[in-house]
Amino acid sequence: MLRYIGRRPDAEDIVQSVFLKVWEKRKQLPQISQPESWLFITARNEFVNRFRKLRTEQQYRDYLSDMFAEELDAPDKLLIIRQRDSLIRKALHGLPEKQQQAFLLSREEGLTYEKIAERMGVARTTVKEHISRAMKTLKDFMLSNEGELLVLFCFSIFS
Repeated sequence: MLRYIGRRPDAEDIVQSVFLKVWEKRKQLPQISQPESWLFITARNEFVNRFRKLRTEQQYRDYLSDMFAEELDAPDKLLIIRQRDSLIRKALHGLPEKQQQAFLLSREEGLTYEKIAERMGVARTTVKEHISRAMKTLKDFMLSNEGELLVLFCFSIFS
């Protein structure tokens, strides 16, 4: 793993996670026909999962950095952003709990439908349906509040 990553602490973390997986699956190990391949694939998957998580976290940090950079530019932009975010939060709070959870896991954490389904303990198709319904509800909410959106839009154009 150190050869692939080049950073000792990260490689050690991944190897430790793999050993934890080995321990958790210790009863199934005798059934694995090619343990070396299984171990390699498990390590590779752990590396890929960490890479995806870091990429998502970096995207979120970049988003926050951009948002705060905008906020520092002008107080009127800060007000517009706060009002927009308030409207979005209001729309999200109106969603049923499972739809809200699936939507936020998808959008904020960048998880796939499969990962969301795992975390929520439901089928992938259920997650897809939750997110689809959430999107429709959010769209309808935004359309029903188009007056507020128009005001925000006008302020953002003229500021």
